Amino acid sequence: MTPSASLIANLRTELARFAPFAQMDAAHVERFVAESTQCYFEPGEVVLAPAQGVVEQLFFIRRGSVSGRRSADDDRAGFELEAGDLFPIGAAMAERATSVTYTAQADTFCLAL
Repeated sequence: MTPSASLIANLRTELARFAPFAQMDAAHVERFVAESTQCYFEPGEVVLAPAQGVVEQLFFIRRGSVSGRRSADDDRAGFELEAGDLFPIGAAMAERATSVTYTAQADTFCLAL
């Protein structure tokens, strides 16, 4: 199903507030939006993990937050991603599995490409 022109325009405006979209040509942002699918993750749900294999999607967080941790028994602190963040850029560019488990910390809505 193709999203409506008004939905694409609204999402394009939303994304334009964040890097790298703020620096991109409007047509490129519009293509990102048109080719993306909206995903919902409930608090505590794993969004992406190393066991899932080679990364097939890049996620843009629209609402909510996601934590990242290398492993459950890793004593080092993890990190948190919030609205406007893209992940996992490195794994996607390298066409490999992620080394981090990403878990939704709140009701989280992402665009997945």
